[in-house]
Amino acid sequence: MDAPLRIALFGALTVQIGDRTLPDSVWRSRQEQRLLAILAATRGRVIAAGRLCEWLWPDSDSASASVNLRSAISNLRRVLEPEADRASRRYILTRSGGYAWNRESGAWIDVDEFLTLTESLAGGQTTGSMEQGEADLERAITLYRGDFLEDEQELAWAAMERERLRARYLDALRRVAEIKLDRGDPMAAAALAGRGIAIAPLTEPLWRILMLAQARSGDTAGALQSYERYRHLLDHELGAAPSPQTQALHMAILRGDPGSYAPAAVSSSHENRHDRQRIEPRSPRAGQRSPGSAATPIVGRQEELALLHRWLADLDRRSGGMVTIVGEAGIGKTRLIAETLRTAADRGAFTLELRATPLDQGLPFAAVGEMLRPLLRNVPEYRLRQLPQFALAQIADLFPVLRERLPDLPELSDVPPEERRNRQIDGLCELALALARTLPLVVALDDAQWADDATLATVGRLARQASRRALLLILAYRADELSDNPALHNLLRTLGRDMILRPLVLGRLDASAVAELLAGLAGVEIGRVAHLAPQLVASTGGNPLALMVTVQALLESRGAPSLAALLPDLEAGMPFPDPTEAPQMRELVRARIDRLPPHARDLAEHLALISRPASLDLIERLGGADALEAAQILLERQILIENDDTHLAFNHDLVRSIIAATLSAPQRRRLHHRIGAAMAALEGHRPERAAEITYHFCQAGRSADRDVLRYAIDAGDHARRAFGYRHALHHYDAAIEAGERLGAEAPVEMMQRAFAGRLLTCETLLDWNGLEETSARYERWATQRGVTPPTLVAPRRLVLLRALMGDLAGAAAISAAHAARTQKGGCVEPLPSIADMLWRTALILQPDPLPAAAERSRASLRDRRSRVDDPLFVQADTVSRETDEQGVQHADVLPSNDVDASWRTFPSFTPAPPVPGNPAEELPELLGPDEAAAALFQIGWAALMQGLLRDARPCLTQSYTLAVETGQAPAAVVSALQLAHLNALAGKPDETTIWLERSLETAARASEAAWASIWPRIHQGFLWLIDDRLALAEQRFVEMAARLAGVAAFQSHRASVVVGMGMVALARGDLTGADAYFHEALRAPHQLYGFIYVSAHLGIARLAALRNDLPGARTMLLHTLHYTVQRALLPEYVRTVIEVARIERDFGDPAPVLAHLRSAARLARSAGLAPLAAAASALSTRLEESHRVP
Repeated sequence: MDAPLRIALFGALTVQIGDRTLPDSVWRSRQEQRLLAILAATRGRVIAAGRLCEWLWPDSDSASASVNLRSAISNLRRVLEPEADRASRRYILTRSGGYAWNRESGAWIDVDEFLTLTESLAGGQTTGSMEQGEADLERAITLYRGDFLEDEQELAWAAMERERLRARYLDALRRVAEIKLDRGDPMAAAALAGRGIAIAPLTEPLWRILMLAQARSGDTAGALQSYERYRHLLDHELGAAPSPQTQALHMAILRGDPGSYAPAAVSSSHENRHDRQRIEPRSPRAGQRSPGSAATPIVGRQEELALLHRWLADLDRRSGGMVTIVGEAGIGKTRLIAETLRTAADRGAFTLELRATPLDQGLPFAAVGEMLRPLLRNVPEYRLRQLPQFALAQIADLFPVLRERLPDLPELSDVPPEERRNRQIDGLCELALALARTLPLVVALDDAQWADDATLATVGRLARQASRRALLLILAYRADELSDNPALHNLLRTLGRDMILRPLVLGRLDASAVAELLAGLAGVEIGRVAHLAPQLVASTGGNPLALMVTVQALLESRGAPSLAALLPDLEAGMPFPDPTEAPQMRELVRARIDRLPPHARDLAEHLALISRPASLDLIERLGGADALEAAQILLERQILIENDDTHLAFNHDLVRSIIAATLSAPQRRRLHHRIGAAMAALEGHRPERAAEITYHFCQAGRSADRDVLRYAIDAGDHARRAFGYRHALHHYDAAIEAGERLGAEAPVEMMQRAFAGRLLTCETLLDWNGLEETSARYERWATQRGVTPPTLVAPRRLVLLRALMGDLAGAAAISAAHAARTQKGGCVEPLPSIADMLWRTALILQPDPLPAAAERSRASLRDRRSRVDDPLFVQADTVSRETDEQGVQHADVLPSNDVDASWRTFPSFTPAPPVPGNPAEELPELLGPDEAAAALFQIGWAALMQGLLRDARPCLTQSYTLAVETGQAPAAVVSALQLAHLNALAGKPDETTIWLERSLETAARASEAAWASIWPRIHQGFLWLIDDRLALAEQRFVEMAARLAGVAAFQSHRASVVVGMGMVALARGDLTGADAYFHEALRAPHQLYGFIYVSAHLGIARLAALRNDLPGARTMLLHTLHYTVQRALLPEYVRTVIEVARIERDFGDPAPVLAHLRSAARLARSAGLAPLAAAASALSTRLEESHRVP
């Protein structure tokens, strides 16, 4: 069983495997440790490779950093699984464009455990029993050994996570301390508060808990000393005084009545209301946001609310900042701001809410003025005089009411407009900072995409000082309208570059959040409405505004007072209304569209059917200069927005959907044809646009069939090359159907391309029926057109397809038939390398005429197994296979003359001739990349099987390259796999690992051809078996056996798995199990690959020898040698000779076979089979020394 992996990220990074803590010496560099920390801390999220390179090797160029990253990943995989010789994927997953931690790996990570235990703190609510919640928080506190990666203080990427985890830890300490206080355990509460104060000395709520705990335990002097310590610390660090809540507790302790102070008073609405009235009245706008004003529950925003609450709590220690809330219209930005301001007010903060409008951008300080004017007019005069008078004078020209109420304000000299603007910004900033010195201040600016430059400049200046003040700024805007406000764009870019922003991006609600919303509206349990959520998500996209419109439309259409009243009907299957059909939504949208000039309305209707942001070039193609003018009108009316890349899109997709839904069928057909023609003229040469062009022409009716034929073929080719095989079939079908409707008008070359593309896709999906149906349809079409159809599927491709399907017998039959026809002159293969490949394939896959002697040996073995009471058999089953180095002295060694007789017919090996020509360079030009990819694989595979590594390598490499370029995932997978096998035979383990990983990665990318991963995964099991990693090998074979169970195809793959299980059993000494596996696989020897066939026979030979049947073993070995010689399988021949020598060494007399062993070593060395040559030479040397053979 694998040792468990434990990773600690709190404090210094610590990695433990089982009972052993990894020393620093196992890491090749500090960057590897940092890489592990990043992956483990991101909880399974994919981290882009480029970002990892930027974080870990910022001073390296892109190429060097990428190499460093791959090397670090490889070494991490080896370190985390020390028993593995090759890189493992158990813990670190390779994903498209990056890497991710495998959360299913079973590894324990302290940060994961900590976040799970403190999950109730993130949403501001406790789940489960209080005892369970307390126990979870106490376990979480124990896990916190120190700050997150505390020895990596200089790394920017760790700072935010460190801050977040520390805040969660402090919240946990506070929550548990409060529980201890409530239960009458002040000493425990004081200890917890002290732990928090030690790492965050300015956390005021913890000081209050400490003071209250000391007072309740009778240590009044200690409580008063704690207050004085905190007061001095606050004054020294921030020049501030304790909050009114802390001062109230201090007074209660001085009165000797600490029991009159309740911790809940910290957030008491009564106390906070009193403080606000004493300091400053709230703004009228903010005052409208009462805690009970929310009409619907807030759902799907727990993490965002938790962060905002944490940042509000930071204001108690005079640590503020700037938050941006980003999302589309209707996503809930305003609601989140309202909830935050309500919470801030309840905590005793002063809140100001500003809202920009589309008219504000040309009016300096528009949003500020709308909010401050009534406030400055109504605030008591004595409070105005407590504010900085010079600051008021600086803004008096913005707010003339100030001089009316304070005539003695200083007079300021007249200055130029730009200087006056800077002076006004200075005054507003000074006033905000003065307020923040009195009470925590929270300022929110909603719809900032419409804010004017002066307001944004004021916000930017305050943002740079907020981190050292009790000032929190919140900026909400629509990301899709950011390009309309250069001032906002520049502000965000500048503050982001300086690491000042805290971004919150609001996404649409998922099904679970929508179910929670419905449950809140209906007042029922979530389980009762959970099944309704997916329907609403599909119709509204999870946009909260569209959700509420849909619910409201349902209530109005049914005349129901509440959602609860309609639940029985909804549970019975009543659908929700389409939000695009809601009368108020349609009326709202159509009213806006109908007010547009005709050319602007026409463009909006075109763009509604395009369904994606449109370029100005496309718009110009649709209508020339008039269309560009119309686009400008739509931008000005806020119907369209302009993206950063100057593409135009609808401000809200609901608007687009409603426009499209209200078009008549004739309008849609006419518009689709114009859109398709415009796109074809502009982007028809780009394969990635072919699918979209095809869609519009398909919607345009039969008049566009010629265009459908052309672009659907391009779309199918592009989808196939991107591994989207189902989409490719859809496009090829559309092309063929359009061509059949065109009849004689359809160009023959295009129809042949469509049929050929469909056939190639069917091959990739191993869809033999689809292949036959497409071929038959092609024949019918050709007959109707009166043309002689060229063969679309060459015999070589049929051979490959049957082999990939695991039907080696079918592949052999096709190959042999074609070779026979070629020899008789029935067909001529014009390319020598192709003819040579078909000959080699027929030779390699030829049926095995099993000699009678070998069959008798098998029967004898089966008979011996049946006599379970035979003492020789029982004794033999206890014999363990010894290693090559030790050797075995067997009790029943046959006389040497019997050995000589057994090996008198030892076959000699004749290497296969080289591959003619240079197919890797010739075939792509002669056949084209589609055909050449498969042909080169077959040539390379056949050459590799016969040990012609030098001929195989360029063919397989070129095959892999072409297969990737043309989207033939199976050919790419098996080419990479054979290159891994080639490098293993050549003794290059690193290259073997690289190509095996490429094979698996390519298979993973082609999800629609998932079967392609079967063979590389089986091959990986055999590699683990060769490395004696039996547990991994067995696990892989069991997994693949389950995957292949009940599947009619893949017979050869299934047999390979069975042989692999037999080899595992033999290695473990389970002779009975191994025997059963090998004989099961050999029931259909014609379905076995050469390596598998030889492995099964070598396993049976070893079993026979272990059971004292040395003649039977020799018979099986001799048959295997003849099998490899007849097919010129050099690697398998050398492997068999080595096993012959080992069995003779262990059970007989190796002397008669030593000459053959030396010959095999020479053959392997000459062919570049380094590991086999080394093994044969080493064994020969040992045997010669032990038997004194000259």
